[in-house]
Amino acid sequence: MFQSKNPHTGHDLANFAIHNPHEINELLQKNQQGFNTWRQLSFAQRGQVLAGVKTELLAKKAEFAQLITAEMGKPITQSVAEIEKCATVLDFYTHNAADILKPKPLKYNDLRAKILYQPLGQILLIMPWNFPFWQVFRFAAAALMAGNTVVLKHAPNTQLCAEAIEKLFAAAFEKTIFVNIRVENQSVEQLIASDFVKGVSITGSNRAGAAVAQNAGKVLKKSVLELGGNDAALIFADADINRAVETVLWSRLQNSGQTCIATKRILVQKDIFNDFLSKSIDFIKAQTVGNPLDLNTKISCLARRDLAENANNQLTISQKMGAEVVYQGIELKHHNFFPPTLLTNVNFNSPLFNEEIFAPMAGIYTFETEQEALAIANNSIYGLGASVWTADFEKGEYVAERLEVGAVAINQLLKSDARLPFGGTKQSGFGRELGEEGIKEFVNIKTVSF
Repeated sequence: MFQSKNPHTGHDLANFAIHNPHEINELLQKNQQGFNTWRQLSFAQRGQVLAGVKTELLAKKAEFAQLITAEMGKPITQSVAEIEKCATVLDFYTHNAADILKPKPLKYNDLRAKILYQPLGQILLIMPWNFPFWQVFRFAAAALMAGNTVVLKHAPNTQLCAEAIEKLFAAAFEKTIFVNIRVENQSVEQLIASDFVKGVSITGSNRAGAAVAQNAGKVLKKSVLELGGNDAALIFADADINRAVETVLWSRLQNSGQTCIATKRILVQKDIFNDFLSKSIDFIKAQTVGNPLDLNTKISCLARRDLAENANNQLTISQKMGAEVVYQGIELKHHNFFPPTLLTNVNFNSPLFNEEIFAPMAGIYTFETEQEALAIANNSIYGLGASVWTADFEKGEYVAERLEVGAVAINQLLKSDARLPFGGTKQSGFGRELGEEGIKEFVNIKTVSF
C-alpha cells in the first residue's frame, strides 16, 4: 500500500493499492495497443493531442499546484511555476519534433543513404517526488512525440500527482498511451525485463540509477540516468556580487533545498569572501519560512521526515570534522523541517562537501586562482551542473569548458530548459533529456542505404 501524506500537516491524503502481476500485465497490454495506434499517427496528429494536454494542464494549473504542495510540501508559488514549466516542454516538442526527427539524407561520394528515427515502443519512466509533474513531463513529452508510449513508475509518496497526470493523457487520447503502474522498488527489475518495455529512464539517486542500469543491461535495453548532483558555483572577484548572491543562494534554497541541480557548494574568491558571506546571510534572512500554502513562503518543510533526519546527520558529522555554522534560521517545531543553514571551514572529506544535500544547507569555500577553483569544483563523484560568475566572459568560457559536468551557466541561474539537453557525467548518470538530444534517446536510428 502506498500512502500519500501531507508533509506539512501530517494528514493522510489517500492510500493506493500496489498493482499485482495480473493488473500490471493488463496495463502493459493496453499500453501496447495504444502504441500500435499512436506510432502510426503523424507528428501533426500527435502534436494536436499534446497541445490538448497543455491546454487542460494550464486550465487546471491552480488545482495541480495545490496537489503538488499537498503531497510534497513545495511552496505554492513554486508549484504553480512547475506546472507552467511543464507547458513549455509540451510546446517545444509539439512544434519541433517533426523537424528534429525528419529523415536525414546522406551523400558522400558514391554513398547514398538516409537515416530514419523510429519509435521503440513502451518506455518506462521511474520518477521522483521532488518535481512530481515536471520530471514526468520533461521526458514524456519527448517520448510521446517520437511515437513511443509511456509507463510511469512514480514515487510512492506522490501518487495523487501520478494519477492526475495519467488522467490528463487518458482524456486526450482514446487509446492508452500513458499508464501509471504502482510497484515496489524491488519489483522494478521484473518491469524492466517485461517484453513490453523497450527502454527505461530514471531520475533519482546514484544508487537507484546503478540498479536500473544493471537491470536494463541484463536484458540489453537502453537506459537514461539522470541522477544526483553536487553542483558548484564558482564566484570570481570581478563578478556582480549582488546578482551572484541572489541567484546562487536562491538556487540553493528553492524547493526547500530539494533540487538535484541546485548549487550545493559555493566557491568564492578570497578577495570578496567576507562581503559575499555577509550578503548571503542577509539574503537568507529575508526569505519567508513557513506554511507552503502561504503565497509569501519561500522555504517550507521537507517532503519526508527521513530527509530532515539525514540532513541533520550530515550537518552533525560535518561539524565534528570542523565545519562552522555561520548562519542557521529559526527552527520550526515541525518534524519534517530543516532550517536554512550556511557553513564555512568545511572539510573536503565531510558529508557536506562530498554528498548530495537535499535540504536548504550549503558550505561556502574560498579559492585564490582559477586552477584552484577548478580543482575544488571537480573534486566530486558527481558531474551534473555548475555555474561560473565573472565579468570576464573569456575567463568564464575557459572555466566552463574545464568543469567536469553536463551543463554550465555563466552569470545566470543553472536550470533545465526544454530547448537544451539536460544530464550529467560521472555518478550523475548518462544520457540526456530535453532538447534535440533528449528526443533521440529512445528511437531506433535506422540507416537505409541505396
